Order: sequence, then structure tokens, then C-alpha cells
Amino acid sequence: STDDGNIGPVAEALASALAADAVIVCPAFPRTGRTVFQGHLFVKDQLLSDSPMKDHPLTPMRDPDLRNVLSRQSCGVVGHVPMAIVAEGSDAIRDALAAEARHGRNLIVVDAIHDDDLIAIGAAARDLVLITGGSGVAMGLPANFVKTGQILAKKLDWQGQAGRCAILSGSCSEATRNQIATHAKTGAQHEIDVAGVMRGEVKIDGLLRWFLAQNGLPILYSSASPTAVQHVQAEFGMQAIADRLDKLFGDLAIALVAAGVERLVVAGGETSGAVVGALRLNALSMGPEIDPGVPAMRAGSNLTIALKSGNFGTDNFFEKAAAILAGGAK
Repeated sequence: STDDGNIGPVAEALASALAADAVIVCPAFPRTGRTVFQGHLFVKDQLLSDSPMKDHPLTPMRDPDLRNVLSRQSCGVVGHVPMAIVAEGSDAIRDALAAEARHGRNLIVVDAIHDDDLIAIGAAARDLVLITGGSGVAMGLPANFVKTGQILAKKLDWQGQAGRCAILSGSCSEATRNQIATHAKTGAQHEIDVAGVMRGEVKIDGLLRWFLAQNGLPILYSSASPTAVQHVQAEFGMQAIADRLDKLFGDLAIALVAAGVERLVVAGGETSGAVVGALRLNALSMGPEIDPGVPAMRAGSNLTIALKSGNFGTDNFFEKAAAILAGGAK
């Protein structure tokens, strides 16, 4: 998220609408290498500002202090619950959140360096109406509803879809580029020429024809190195490229599903949003975890889907995702 938003403005608007005086902000997910310590976001052993996220094509992250980042895009003073308090457990976290709110610090960054910290944060949030951060912070929430009898824990009932599979990738993250390189050893690949897209030379029909002529597990991708991304952005503009690629991937997803694709793997947050919006997927049924933070999902009677944040997943993620979406074991 850049200094223009959107996390701070959206969180403040929701807090106002919901009369929420304490809002947890915690983008930690230790199993994926995302931790928050002393208010700073780490990617594995690197500060956010030293990680590949510093070169993200849309939201380059050059400041690892989440309090600073959030302060620049919100109106209020940002609070903080440090690791020393989180380590004391849910009651201590709850008391610290209340104290921050009493001092007018309504958006509150909460440290987390272990998955158990997220469980404690979830328990501390049992009476809160608004939480923001990464998907990891939701790990501790279901237990609150189980304890009150509002939901019952039950075994996951997952059925895959054995039909044709397509991979779409708009992510330029280092992890996704490694996954594309791994896939190249066994699968068909087609790089989407971004400059050609901007000049109107790349058409959906041509991409669809290429896909239908392939066997196995084909991938269509616009992913590129930071240097290549900067070069094309200099020519056509960052936002113009983002808008055009979102439309391309959305239209391509529609065409693939119409052509009989029943398994869809999508890499990249913006790309995933474009595909979900284009396919009008209003509800998704959660299936087994493919890699930390990435579940298999059912999107309809004839479609299973995996939506991957750019930096998530192991090098062989695409192959694993295709197998699990088909109903196979991890």
C-alpha cells in the first residue's frame, strides 16, 4: 500500500462506520516468513525495505516501520502493542489494545513473530468488530466462535475437479518468477508481451488459441524482472499498464472457463482480484491448504481455483496446486 492508501483510509472509514475504537493491524504470517517485531515488518530475515518488495511494480515498500507507513495514509495517531506484551498472552494484548484506544490511537500495529502469537491475538480480538492485516491474523478467530457455540468445528469435505487446468500469472515477485522457472522444466509457457498489450497487438483470441494447442499444464504470464518492469513502465506508465493487464487477465479467465477450463491457478494479488471480479465469484468454498496462506477453493459446480499472493508458495507451487485442485493429495 502506498502513501496514498488504501489500507489506512479504508480502515478509518470502516472504524467510523462500525464505531470501532480499537482496530488491530497485523500483516504477520510467520509460516510464510512475514513477521512484525517492534512495529517493523520482516520478510524472512530481511526488513521489508531490504526485501524484493522494495521493487514491487505497483506498491514499492521502502519503509519497514508499519507505524510510519500507516501514519502517512491515515488521519489519526497509530498505536502499537509490542512483542513483550504479545508474549504474555491474550489478556495482556486485550488490555494493551484498550489502553491504546483510550489514548486515541485507534489503528494499532500488533507484533507477531510466531503462529502462536496470531492465535493469542485472535483470542484477544473476540469482542472487536474490525481487524485488518494479512490472512494470518485470522488464524485465531474461529476458536472464538467455537467457544461460544456459534459454529461447530467439522472435518473438511473437499472434492476436486479433474478437468483441464490453466495457470495465469501477473505477479513480478521473486517467488513467482522462481515458480515459473521451475515450471519451465516440465510445462508449456507463453510470456505475454506487456508492450504488445499496451500497443493493442496482443489479443485474447491468440492467447486462447495458444493455450488450447497445449497439453499438460500451460502457463500464460506477464511476470518479469524489476528492470524489465521499470523499462516498460517508463514507456507506458505504471497505472495504465496495471489497468490494461487487469482487464486482459480478467477477460482471459472468462475465455478459458468458457473453453472448458475447470481448474484455474492465479499468481499475484492484483491479478487474482481481476480474475475474481471478471468471473463474478461472489462466494468461494475453502478446501485444503496448498502452501501456507494459499488454499484450494471451489468457485462453482465445474470450477476449482487457487489464488496466490505473489511472494507465497514453494518453487513447485504450480504443480502442487494443479494436483490438489484435481482432488489429489498434497
